[in-house]
Amino acid sequence: MRPKERPLWRCPACGHRFVTRNLSHSCGNYTLEHHFGDKPAFVRELFDGFVDAVGGFGPFQTEFQKTRIAFTVRVRFAAGHALQSGFRGHLWLTARRPGAPVDRIERFSDRCFIHHFVLRRPQDLRPLLARIGEAYRVGCQDHLG
Repeated sequence: MRPKERPLWRCPACGHRFVTRNLSHSCGNYTLEHHFGDKPAFVRELFDGFVDAVGGFGPFQTEFQKTRIAFTVRVRFAAGHALQSGFRGHLWLTARRPGAPVDRIERFSDRCFIHHFVLRRPQDLRPLLARIGEAYRVGCQDHLG
């Protein structure tokens, strides 16, 4: 069975899904209120715009964890957290894709590049759209062939 066809494992305690059984994670269930309760309203609006952008590429799940909100299809392909001044996030891409609003790229392997960004205004999202689509396909494990 090819990796992207294997059934996902679900943590019996928190219900989050993973490609590997017993994968380390911050087990718990959190809410939008946990992440946005003490943040300005515009930060939630930026997050909602990001969610809408991701949804334009297909179905996905959000996992509200203690320190971040993860976006998954088969694997986590994006995550982020609320700041007082915006929404900081990252995308998993298989190649470097520099350009605003990406402010840092971490290389983990030949095909694993984490692109960090901050959304401070709604217009910051537009130049990120193609990279969100690319990250979504990573979440589907399309890069595995």
